[in-house]
Amino acid sequence: MGTKKDMTLNHYINSIKDEIGWRGPEKREEKRIENNRLKFVDKTFRLPNGEEQKCLVRTGYNGVCAIAITTENKVVCVMEYRPGPEKIFLDLPGGHLEEGEDEVEGIVRELQEETSYSCSKENVVYLGTEHIHQYDESIKHGFLITGCKLNTNSNLKPDHNEFLKVVCLPMDEFVHHVLLGKMFNTSMCLKALVRLGWNLTKSSSMK
Repeated sequence: MGTKKDMTLNHYINSIKDEIGWRGPEKREEKRIENNRLKFVDKTFRLPNGEEQKCLVRTGYNGVCAIAITTENKVVCVMEYRPGPEKIFLDLPGGHLEEGEDEVEGIVRELQEETSYSCSKENVVYLGTEHIHQYDESIKHGFLITGCKLNTNSNLKPDHNEFLKVVCLPMDEFVHHVLLGKMFNTSMCLKALVRLGWNLTKSSSMK
């Protein structure tokens, strides 16, 4: 059941739809495309003006990511090449959920496999679920994890196509990267910082 705030927002959105006379595009065609682990749906919509628009939409991804903070108050990040911007970016540890795996189990496993940091499930705080992109049916679950410890007996187990380096950032440096847009999953990072009581107004003056 939605909250009162959710119901108010939905009512407002519906009133806008009525005002512009558009209940959403009419879907005319859908074709599924698969490429290894990536799945796409080629959709064709009829727009209110009668024109048709084709959209290639990714689907089938159910992922997790975490703002993982060590006992030394540093944020565990991974540096990895991203094909879109064709640059090496800082990102949060995370990845795909496995078949039948719940979200908490998934992020604890991904954190261990990508960074060799372990944590207690009691220190895992759920931040929310987000749609990844406007042309993406997939969703990502975000978590804040505190008290993470390096497991020296653990070997990194990234996916076969992942080539990454683990970097632990001091909190102020992490905030700096987030506010300057130098990281992916920015919205999850901001949710975590708000949850931690970080003064983003003061931090926003950083150049």
